[in-house]
Parts: sequence; structure tokens; C-alpha cells
Amino acid sequence: MNQSAKSLLALVILICLGASVLGWTTRGIEGVPEAQFWMRASGILLLPAIALLVWADFRRDRVPDILRTRVKKYFERDGFCFAVLPSVKDGRFAWQVLFQNRYERPCNTLVAFRPGTGFVGFGRADLGEVRIEISCDGGGFGCATIPYGIPLAYQGKKQQFELIAVSQFPEGKGKMLRFRDGMRVGKHHKSSADMAVTALSVLALHPHFTHPARFKLRLPERVSTEAVGEQNQQVLWRPGEPMP
Repeated sequence: MNQSAKSLLALVILICLGASVLGWTTRGIEGVPEAQFWMRASGILLLPAIALLVWADFRRDRVPDILRTRVKKYFERDGFCFAVLPSVKDGRFAWQVLFQNRYERPCNTLVAFRPGTGFVGFGRADLGEVRIEISCDGGGFGCATIPYGIPLAYQGKKQQFELIAVSQFPEGKGKMLRFRDGMRVGKHHKSSADMAVTALSVLALHPHFTHPARFKLRLPERVSTEAVGEQNQQVLWRPGEPMP
């Protein structure tokens, strides 16, 4: 059960609880026959709904959630979970993408992020866009490293990034192995054109939105302005292997 379903279930619990309380403390809704009966009866749904929510939150994973032991929060696209972290070694900066597959079959994911814009869709920092294709075994945990140069003008400053991802499971997903979902990531970057489409669609009463995820961090100082090295990735753990 994903976070959206859990939120919907929690809303159902609150509505049923409120309706049941009103059903037992008032005469129902004036002019609506049998309203009091149905408001009281809604309380019957509370117990199974609460039990389902507790089960969804506390059921045991079939494989260890290694990613969560490394980071408190992470992103997700269709079962591929990942976190973007900064790394500095010998004066060279690189992005590290820690990842883990929630399903039993392999997946291929494109992760991309770039500097964010201001409120009106302009003012993007002069920093490079990152794109990396990651292949991950079912339930596997791994790390991808992407060398990245930071111009002197941006070193030591806070910067916001927009993040998207696209995942594919060539053999299907199979069974879910880990039940905690991450923060949902969209498939498309947001641009000034996207914002114009959004504004017009709202006026037309047919909303259309794009939702790149965002993260913010302070870029390191005294690092190379050029990307040094090559992208690389490796799966560090697979189900059945000793913990890394």
C-alpha cells in the first residue's frame, strides 16, 4: 500500500469517526431520512479500517530495508527507491545515488536532476544537469557515483535541484519485498512552459500539473570546477547475501 492509499484510508477513518460521533450525539441531518442511523452505522468501518492501516504500517519486510539504514528519507519511482547525496574526496566532488529495488525482479531507471528555478520558472543556476541510468537486481541495494564540477561562484552556497526519474521492469515487478515507500518522484521536469500550461488548464477547469521532486543542499567549497573521473555504479547487496 503506497503513501497515497494510506492517506486516503486515514481520511476515511477520520470521516467515519466524525460521522459516528455526530450520529450518537445529535439527531442526524435535518431533512435527510435515516441519516442518524447511517451515521451511527459508519462506525462499523472504523475497526477494519484502523486494522488495515496498522497492518500496512507495521508488516515485516521480506528483505532488509538497507537504504533506510543509510538515509532517513528517500525518493521513489514505481518501486525504485533512491537518495541523492554529496561526496567529496581529494578535492573532487561527486554525486552519490544510493538505491534499492522494492520488488523481486530487476528494474532499469533513469535518474535526472538539474538546478531549480525561481517561482516564475526562470533564474536557473549555471550548473550542469545530471543523468544516469541505473540497473538494479530484484531487492538489490547499490550505489552510483557521478563526478560533477562546481563553478567557484556556486561553491559554499545553498542550491535547490529538481529531480525526476523513469523506471521500467522488463520482466514485470513480481512480488513486493519491501513495504515502506519513498517520496514520490515525477517523470517530467517543470519549466516555464509547464507553468503556462498549468495556468491555462486551471482556467479551463481541466488541471494539468507536472511535479518534479526537489531537494536542497549547500554545495561544498574548495573542490574542483571540473568533473574528474567517470560515472560508475554497482549493486552492493542482493537478497540471500550477507549484509554489507
